[in-house]
Amino acid sequence: MKKMKSIPILATVILMLAMTQFLAAEEKAFVGIYPGDIRNYEDAGVEYGIQVSGVVDDSPAQEAGMQKNDIILEFDGTKLFNNDQFTKMLKMYKPGQKIKLKIYRDGDEKTLKLTLANKEDFGPKPEYKAYIGVFLTDLSEKDYEKKGLNTNYGVLISDVIDDGPSAEAGIKWGDVMLDLEGQHVYTSDQISKMLGGMEPDQSVTIDVFRSGEYKTFTVVLGKKEIAKSYLNKAGWFEMPSNVYVWNYKDKNGKWLGLQVEELDDKDGLLIKKIYDGSPAEGSLLQVDDIIIEINGIEIDEIKDISLILDKEEVDNEVVVDVLRDGQVITVMAKVGEKSDIADQLQISIDNGLMKMYIDGEEKKIIDFEKMLENINKQLPKVQSGYHKLDSLQDKLKDLKVDVLRIEDSGAI
Repeated sequence: MKKMKSIPILATVILMLAMTQFLAAEEKAFVGIYPGDIRNYEDAGVEYGIQVSGVVDDSPAQEAGMQKNDIILEFDGTKLFNNDQFTKMLKMYKPGQKIKLKIYRDGDEKTLKLTLANKEDFGPKPEYKAYIGVFLTDLSEKDYEKKGLNTNYGVLISDVIDDGPSAEAGIKWGDVMLDLEGQHVYTSDQISKMLGGMEPDQSVTIDVFRSGEYKTFTVVLGKKEIAKSYLNKAGWFEMPSNVYVWNYKDKNGKWLGLQVEELDDKDGLLIKKIYDGSPAEGSLLQVDDIIIEINGIEIDEIKDISLILDKEEVDNEVVVDVLRDGQVITVMAKVGEKSDIADQLQISIDNGLMKMYIDGEEKKIIDFEKMLENINKQLPKVQSGYHKLDSLQDKLKDLKVDVLRIEDSGAI
């Protein structure tokens, strides 16, 4: 399996979100705000209070005139200093009770009166989308050849959900899906988008290739609940819908000029490409060589090469042992500056799906829709706990900037 290095900021954000647990399901009183702590009172122009990051539509707070970025100074005459205090005070109230909130907005103070609602009345109504109940893996030209296919399309069904639509129709793990409703399929993302235009309970035909035979199945699409994201409403995160492409240039990096791939069944790294004009182009290294050692150090992962190159100076030579046609060959390779790789790596976001392109080859980094689904599964449908995410607001909004700092360009 090919391995990709993680993006530190993405990993940090997702981990923090996944670890955020809210145990406030028993709370009944509902104000309808997304509260957060104020990092710097002086900058905010107040001596105490909590920040309103967002207001829920049709909630008591909205009806009372609360607005995003208001600062709540007092709760029924008690000064507020952080959101934990606000949450604990709210637990003492019941739906239907009236409260007063003193707020600060644009240099003025005012008091808002509102009647607390029941949080259960603000739970999202479920919406559903069609699904086929399989896990998919994109295939390469070599994969097609290994499976005996004379095509350049089709995706591998890497797993089938028990009792799902595909399993019930007879589709199995290891099948290669060739067509969906008569349309050739090339990538798993294509199938996801095709399903977006279909409805649950709709019958579709799926053509597969299995052990040298072509088979056609009729699948009745199932339904999958669409997770609603409170993060969007709170203003913490807006799923990208446009397409952006950034080039990446590692100005201070060092490399040999190789595109390598980690192997599943053996040690070493397979050389997939030698970049034009790179140090490796002038060496005796060849595509399909398997790098097993550099300077006497065993190589199993891409990071192993990076660690070695970090200790070398530009123009130094390293000793590279490669496996070629069953024989170990020693080759000298020069360390160069990774300064001409700007066009080799691109980052793009298309309808919430972030991908990385290495020398034109597409690699999925993260699916924002699935990420938000997983996040929302961790969060109860109550707003009072969301203050713990306010510290992530800037990181999420600046996500595209941090992506540019990705260290693994896929080239060594």
